[in-house]
Amino acid sequence: MPVTSIRELRALQEAAHPHVVRLHGVAMGAAPEAVFLAFEYCQTDLGRVIDGLATPMPLSEAKRLMLQLLSALAFLHGRWTVHRDLKPSNVLLDARGALKICDFGLARRWAPGAARPALTPGATTLWYRAPEVLLGAQDYTGQVDCWAAGCILAELVKGEPLFPARTELALAAAVAGLLGAPTERIWPGMRALPGASALEGSRQRHNLLRQARSIVISWVRFPELSANGIDLLNSLLTYDPDKRLTAAEALRHPFFLENPLPKAPELMPNFPSLAFTSQTSEAQAQAAPLSAGKR
Repeated sequence: MPVTSIRELRALQEAAHPHVVRLHGVAMGAAPEAVFLAFEYCQTDLGRVIDGLATPMPLSEAKRLMLQLLSALAFLHGRWTVHRDLKPSNVLLDARGALKICDFGLARRWAPGAARPALTPGATTLWYRAPEVLLGAQDYTGQVDCWAAGCILAELVKGEPLFPARTELALAAAVAGLLGAPTERIWPGMRALPGASALEGSRQRHNLLRQARSIVISWVRFPELSANGIDLLNSLLTYDPDKRLTAAEALRHPFFLENPLPKAPELMPNFPSLAFTSQTSEAQAQAAPLSAGKR
């Protein structure tokens, strides 16, 4: 059985939670590597929903989704499980708008009290990779998931990825461009990491998320976020993982207590299924006349 399947099964055995996808069964094929996992059916994923939005998601809906995401992360981290590949395409949505974290193929879990195993630095998808992973750390925690959650929050309110870099160097430049170059004072031990120079080399020294809100809106384009919203984003996108907000702490942030309040779960939109979306897009493409430069 592939190691990713073993990891996924082990993680899911400990992850019975309303916002973690439910595993219904396992089937083995003729070949040793042929493993089939049967999960509950979900209509779509968050990445496709964001890509299909003409305007950013209403803040009340984004808040509800973030509460569900953080609730699942707090549950997983409380059971010594790190997802390690959190991104919108690994966040499913069912017909009632309920969020479900999926794809635990890169997840790692360890026994309480045991030493954490060395982890692969390049596990996380680049756009959502925490700075400690980017710089080559092998001893990291569930705080890498919290960084990714901050990236997802920004993507929900912006309607586009926060750090759409194509290379690790480009990602380091984008992160430092928003948060400023880190120092030993704000992130003790950073210089001991193999790739520390990638972030230290930036000339941008100021964290734009800590500037006046008018600057944040004009430079970073978060007009939907209040001061509390910017604070939550900044607290999740903190360089030092020991100072970064945990999922459990983020759930109690005042951002979720101010207007607009998180939309009630029963009022969340009914997201169309992937199959329906695919069929509709294909039908529209066949019906539309061809124009120059387009198929």
